[in-house]
Amino acid sequence: MPDDWVELLRRLVPAATPRPVQALALECGLLTSRRNVIVAAPTNSGKSLVGMLVLLEALRQGKRALLIEPLRALASEQADNVQRMLAACADLLDVKPSVRVTTGDYRLQSEEYADPAPAAEL
Repeated sequence: MPDDWVELLRRLVPAATPRPVQALALECGLLTSRRNVIVAAPTNSGKSLVGMLVLLEALRQGKRALLIEPLRALASEQADNVQRMLAACADLLDVKPSVRVTTGDYRLQSEEYADPAPAAEL
C-alpha cells in the first residue's frame, strides 16, 4: 500500500488498523485499477471506508465523484461526514474539493456541471 494511503487511513481512522476487507481492497489495486467493483461483506466490516477511499482517489485526480444515498437525511449526514474527512486530509489530496447535495425534489441554486470538473467535486 502506498505511503500516502497509509497516512490517509491513519487520519481517517486514527485509532484503528485497516480491517481485512479494506486491506484486501487496497492490496488488490482498487485505487489504481479504476475497475468497477462490488464489495460484499458483513455489516460493520469496513465497506463504507473502501467506498470513501475510491471517492477520495477520484477527487485527488481532479475528477468528479458521486455518492448516492437512498434517503435525503442520509445524504445530508454523509455530506457532513465527507466534509469532515476532506478537512482531515485536504493536504494529501492536492486539490480543494467541493461537496454538493442534490435530491430529486429540489435542486440547489446555480447547480451547473462542467466537464471536466473545475476542481474536484463530490
